[in-house]
Amino acid sequence: MRLAAALLLLLRGTHALTATGPQPVVWSLAGSDSSAGAGVEADLRAFRCLGARGCAVVTALTAQSTTGVQAVLETPAAHVAATIAALEADLPPAAVKTGALGGAGAARAVAAFLRRAPPGCKVVVDPVVVSTSGRRLLDEAGEAVLVEEILPRADVVCPNAPEAEALLGLPPGSIASPADAAAAATALRARLGCGAVLLKGGHLAGPRAADVWADAAGTLWLAADRTPGLGAGGAHGTGCVLSAALAAALARGEAPRDAAVAAKAVCAAAVRRAAAHAADAPGAGPPPADVPATWPDADAAATFPSAGLAPPLHPFPRLDGPPMTLYALAATAARCAALWDAGVVDVQLRVKDAPPAAIEAEVAAAAQEALARPHARLWVNDFWEAAAGRAGCFGCHLGQEDLAALAPADAARLAASGLRLGVSTHCLAELAVAAALAPTYVALGPVFGTTSKRVPFAPRGLDRVAAWRRLVPADTPLVAIGGVGLDTAPAVVAAGADAVAVISALGGEAGEALRASVGRWRGVWGKS
Repeated sequence: MRLAAALLLLLRGTHALTATGPQPVVWSLAGSDSSAGAGVEADLRAFRCLGARGCAVVTALTAQSTTGVQAVLETPAAHVAATIAALEADLPPAAVKTGALGGAGAARAVAAFLRRAPPGCKVVVDPVVVSTSGRRLLDEAGEAVLVEEILPRADVVCPNAPEAEALLGLPPGSIASPADAAAAATALRARLGCGAVLLKGGHLAGPRAADVWADAAGTLWLAADRTPGLGAGGAHGTGCVLSAALAAALARGEAPRDAAVAAKAVCAAAVRRAAAHAADAPGAGPPPADVPATWPDADAAATFPSAGLAPPLHPFPRLDGPPMTLYALAATAARCAALWDAGVVDVQLRVKDAPPAAIEAEVAAAAQEALARPHARLWVNDFWEAAAGRAGCFGCHLGQEDLAALAPADAARLAASGLRLGVSTHCLAELAVAAALAPTYVALGPVFGTTSKRVPFAPRGLDRVAAWRRLVPADTPLVAIGGVGLDTAPAVVAAGADAVAVISALGGEAGEALRASVGRWRGVWGKS
């Protein structure tokens, strides 16, 4: 692909999770905040951030400032129903988010819509009953409608700890630890019969703001560093932003766990941006969560969450020496040697379907070949124990299944071995898992269709490459893998990939033919 075409594709996909496909419609069925920090005002900003067309069904009018809610007026049920009907006829939603519903009448109008919502419409419920300042935002009759008619229809429920305690009938303060939060999220999902629960854990002590996701597969913690510069009240409207961003990500087609990661990232970015100007923010109370105009933006890596509660305990070494560009995969030590002799620097030994003794022997042979070539960097796929402590082995590459099988003690051993680490990712949830390890490089694939490996993911495309480059730290190379040929490599690099992994594109060439082919590939990066 010509460079001009590549640049056009890059411009089209500047914000990968917001620029592809038709713009989905997402509704906020919630109260209006007169200070514009929370409620539908915050929801609409979050929808826009993730590229969705936002619509508002105002269920309550609040009289509030930055210091609290002074009065609440429920929108008449007939007007809520009329608003829903008007939008239904013209702007049917791909997803809806419910917030403060005001009273039983408005809640019943919302419940009636959910019973007839368009097929596939995702429902995210933020079960707001009481404001942070203590003002009730939903009367008791409305709360009964919420519990009996709305929550059971939710794909995701996003309570904070007090809301989860109330829904579970627990005494206030019962959710006081990460273990409490995980147990509560799991129990709440079972009780409500919803698809998933994202329990907001910002109240939990610790250096990281962590939320716990519970679904049929289990629990997943998503954590981001706390932002200094905000008082005890934090930023206003963070719960609204989190649930609204989750709804928008679902509307864009993200899988539920991936949508949760996107929502956590957007919320963390909004808090960080709020803290940056907190000292100059108008009003006596906390500043509003400052949602970025689009996500991922240029600062997205700074607030991208990692899976788990703790920051990376054993960051892997950064890449030293020449930057990664052409990354060739080989099945034998002899092929590794041929690739290095042809001018490749980074080669991955990828041995499949062989007994352990044969794998060990192949790794040992490849390491010897690497030692004989000062420029060679040998990466061993999967079998890190065969590479650890072996001279000539530069790093290892692990897939998500391998990471899941790593016990904490093994992860510590791997980090202590001195090996660099590369990690495969296909989706946002897997990128959060990778972020917890601070690997040397991150791989994304399949960029295009490939026959080299079967994966349960559609081709990621150039827009995902551009998004990953914004989400991965600048000192961490991004490797594109899957279906990339010499004709498409310039576009992939222009989109943000530092390196391209190549298997079949180099074929079975040898000698001068291989050297010439490698030279053509190196030309993608302007190298001879």
